[in-house]
Amino acid sequence: MLFLKSEIINEVNLELITHSTIQYTNLFLYLIGLYGVFKLLRLSQFKVSNIFISLTLINFFPIALMLRWTFKPEILIFALLPWVLYFLEMYLSFEKTKFLYILSFPLAIILTSKGPVIAMVGILMLFYFIKIIKKVGFKTI
Repeated sequence: MLFLKSEIINEVNLELITHSTIQYTNLFLYLIGLYGVFKLLRLSQFKVSNIFISLTLINFFPIALMLRWTFKPEILIFALLPWVLYFLEMYLSFEKTKFLYILSFPLAIILTSKGPVIAMVGILMLFYFIKIIKKVGFKTI
């Protein structure tokens, strides 16, 4: 995003452009995360009206506002975690290994972002993978 504005950057406006670039990047990642939540809830067969109400409520939580305002790795986790869960659910529904391959990329980014995230997402994935291992078998995984 900063590269897109490289032609107008100078010593005077560098800080302003850097801050606005962080805001735009965080908003883009936030929208990816909201779309992932939408797809995950649609896969779980929630009504669209209920999904939009929940997404609207998410937008006004203070934590969601802070995600968009600051430059921290939590926004990346918010953007990718719904997609990890979505592809896990897709794998459980259709049993095609391509969903596990697609899942590996965002999961690798999440697990290398921050220490406490490894523990939280690791426990979550453990519960999901136990369900998958019971259903499919350890050799397939």
